[in-house]
Amino acid sequence: MKTLSVCIKSVELEINYNFTPGRPAKLWDIPENCYPEEYPEIEIESIICGEEDIIDVISKDIINLIEEKILEEENKEQDDGY
Repeated sequence: MKTLSVCIKSVELEINYNFTPGRPAKLWDIPENCYPEEYPEIEIESIICGEEDIIDVISKDIINLIEEKILEEENKEQDDGY
């Protein structure tokens, strides 16, 4: 599990999540060696505000913003690794 601190609408949140990177499709080989694109997966375990886990009361729009921030962070980490 990973942790990321984000500020959404002037509120500091600590996000605990699991991330599985995607992979590009491989379409240029013999059929048994080819595979479709796999998209990254994010599973948010908790959203901490102060001392409370508020994941059950967060709107889908805010969840989408948080997932965008996670993808930005993961892409940064991936770029730093190469």
